[in-house]
Amino acid sequence: MPKDAALYSDPISPYIYLLLPDLDRLPSWLAIRPVPILLAALLNHSGII
Repeated sequence: MPKDAALYSDPISPYIYLLLPDLDRLPSWLAIRPVPILLAALLNHSGII
């Protein structure tokens, strides 16, 4: 039975594009569900910026 995992990522971050080619190296029983977030909005909401 596949296990679900959420991949929270900021779509404008360059680091997610470095990770994407390596996602196929994960075990086949792990189903990745991408969840886009906006880091700037989270920081603004928390009062950091």
